[in-house]
Amino acid sequence: MLLAINPDRFFLYGFADGIIRVSGMMRYLGYLPEKDLTVAFYRKGETKFIPRNWTPKKGNKVRIYFSEDSGRFFRKFKCYKIDRLREDLVSIQDKTETGVITEIFTDRSIKKAPDRFAFRLTNGDTWTMYAGGETKLVPKGIKVEIGRSYSIEYYRLLMGDQSIRYVATRILTR
Repeated sequence: MLLAINPDRFFLYGFADGIIRVSGMMRYLGYLPEKDLTVAFYRKGETKFIPRNWTPKKGNKVRIYFSEDSGRFFRKFKCYKIDRLREDLVSIQDKTETGVITEIFTDRSIKKAPDRFAFRLTNGDTWTMYAGGETKLVPKGIKVEIGRSYSIEYYRLLMGDQSIRYVATRILTR
């Protein structure tokens, strides 16, 4: 059950059934198939895990109980309880789009994907794409260049302020 506040907001508090995409020390990225979104849920110090002595891992189907936490400069979702719904692991299929990189806003190095770049899809839409440590270049070590055509696997990440980011998981040469 997701509690909608108004048409511009996805949810404020409640629980959501999803799949753990990434399990980290500070947060979990949970994929919510019902909304086709990935959401960052930050851990509270007293987060409960059910069953006891279990830790969420990538691919676990779970129910996440959360609330919105408003900080001074940002909002985020804090999880206070995570129930395992299925013991066996579930895979998540990312979306794929084809297009051209038109601008690189921030670049880390030649051997890694740029942190943020403009990607013009074949239908003419332009998205700002984000990359990170999970972003893979295929073939490994390619140089990402402006004006070149790529296929990008990505997911949509819902931020605490209810904005959506497109996060690249793989950048493939065409």
